[in-house]
Amino acid sequence: MVTVVAAALLAAPAMAAPRAQLGLTTDRIEVGQAIVAQVVVVGTPARRPPTIPVNDGVTIAFSAKSERIDLRPGRATSIYSYQYAVRANAEGTYTLGPVQIETTDGKRLETEAVTLRVTPSTDPSSDAARFVVSGGFEESEAWEGQVVHYVYDARVRGRVVDVRWRFPVFEGLREPQQGGRGDEQYQIMDPDGEITVSHGVLPLVATATGRKEHPASLAVAELRTGRPGLFGMVRTTSERMATDPSSLVVRPLPVAPDNFTGLVGDFVFESTLETARAAVGQSVTWTLRVAGDGTLEGFSWSAPEVDGATVYGGETQHIGRVEDGEYLGMAIAENVLVPTQSGQLQVPPLELVTFSPSRGAYQTHEISVPPLMVTGSADGQSVAVESFATEVEEIVEGDGIDFRDIYRWGLATTPHLGPVLPLMAGAAALPGAAVFGVLGAQWVAARRRQRATVEVAPTASAILASLPAERGEARWAALDAALRIALADRVDQRVETMDREAALALVPDALAADLRELFGVLDRARFAANEPEGDVAPRVRDAVAALEAS
Repeated sequence: MVTVVAAALLAAPAMAAPRAQLGLTTDRIEVGQAIVAQVVVVGTPARRPPTIPVNDGVTIAFSAKSERIDLRPGRATSIYSYQYAVRANAEGTYTLGPVQIETTDGKRLETEAVTLRVTPSTDPSSDAARFVVSGGFEESEAWEGQVVHYVYDARVRGRVVDVRWRFPVFEGLREPQQGGRGDEQYQIMDPDGEITVSHGVLPLVATATGRKEHPASLAVAELRTGRPGLFGMVRTTSERMATDPSSLVVRPLPVAPDNFTGLVGDFVFESTLETARAAVGQSVTWTLRVAGDGTLEGFSWSAPEVDGATVYGGETQHIGRVEDGEYLGMAIAENVLVPTQSGQLQVPPLELVTFSPSRGAYQTHEISVPPLMVTGSADGQSVAVESFATEVEEIVEGDGIDFRDIYRWGLATTPHLGPVLPLMAGAAALPGAAVFGVLGAQWVAARRRQRATVEVAPTASAILASLPAERGEARWAALDAALRIALADRVDQRVETMDREAALALVPDALAADLRELFGVLDRARFAANEPEGDVAPRVRDAVAALEAS
């Protein structure tokens, strides 16, 4: 359905969608009555209020323009609305639109046309005209698992405070887990007094097959009576009106293929990566967006295995609501992709199978995934240094300097200034030679220390000797770095360019199996927030010792 897809694609910016729409508050009025028409433009405003073409018998006048921000998962979109008063002057069926729109950025858009049915005016004093209700299914037939729409409408003349609805138990149907009924209440301008319209759509999922007969729904209108009472209290009276009973035929689905996702509806899909370039070992969010006119409750996406990368499952966000009279279901599933080798990573297209009620058949969706360019490491540095850097104490003896700090490899710092701070605080009272003597001694000590500190690449043993005590990302990263460095040394490769799987193939099978399991535990802890049970550090130490001994 065009309306559903247009609304859904506000949440999926890369998908194509209509960018303008024409709508009416209702498609049925009487002669002499007036309603509101609205032209909606998404993203960019119209250069001037659009003109709505219509046949004689209906007059249209522009009344107002408004702007709002639509917040959807992943984006914010400006929506511009142009409102018109539409008055029916003669009985008949009228076509409004299509509307031609020129936007301020030079684009030309066109909406679909809408239909307005104008019936003869009724006697406002008759009971039939004072309170009119209707209710029933938009679909006469549906498929098992399909979302159907129970549409209800009440039109009440008089000073209406509120209109409430009571629905029967719909046998073989249930409300979706995400998204309930969509209600709206508006007024029709009438020469004999205002008419309040309570209109809504109740989405229901067909769960049982066969023909089902459903009882009537009940509309309860609360109307003002007389003048306000003491302290401005409003006096009201309630009136009730029942709809006709309704029925629905639900057909069973055909025999499903093995890879059927369980989704029933007409859906669109989009797969995106958060970046076009990444380094080996860098985590990249891989997002799958789904939108359509069916429920997505329970839908989860398990990304396939990808050559040259490791994929970890993430969370799926489910959304459901009624928009413009139709049910809209959306899901946003995020996984994490971690490249394991450099070069262009091309993920094969995804294939997901759904059942399309409009086609009456299963449909295979082929979803392309953009390529990812993978570099050996970020900024040409070692993966271990960049991603898994940890504080390693380098003990350097000689020169009579007391090295009490913990240093990162390759960096030099000045010694503690604590012992000389009192001297520096009183420097103004010292002779100039004494002041420069203190500062000169400090400079000499710094130079000696700089010469004493040498640039040493981290070793697996050094990293394990200074593991962060607390469980968390820093500890898992350090353990992973130690394991990678030990493996690189064992196969005589540079850690920043090492292909982990290729390196594991060069060590004994039993040891490779243990290492592969350990890498998996650490990957899940780092990239999927799945912390290991117990302390994995002893296992890593044993694996490092085994690599160094083999």
